[in-house]
Amino acid sequence: MERIARKAVQQSSKLIDIRERYRETLKDKARAAALLDDLMMNPFITVLRAQKSLRVSNPTARKTVELLIKRGIIAPLGDRRWGKVYVSKEILEAIEQK
Repeated sequence: MERIARKAVQQSSKLIDIRERYRETLKDKARAAALLDDLMMNPFITVLRAQKSLRVSNPTARKTVELLIKRGIIAPLGDRRWGKVYVSKEILEAIEQK
């Protein structure tokens, strides 16, 4: 039980560190920073999900996703042309840490 609790604390600490580092990277981009909380809950995102979360147009959501890619926070998953899914590998690895 104690081992599980320690592991949970380590995982939480790692996720907080990631979030704070990303927030610093995005301090000049409010929309992109707003998507961080979504990524912390679910490290997979689409332009449509970003659009709904931010309550912005599709082109604005697309630009925000592209910024997250440029800043190294997310990367495309697979090679689909439409309905692309992006993932924050660092967040995913922290969540899946065993």
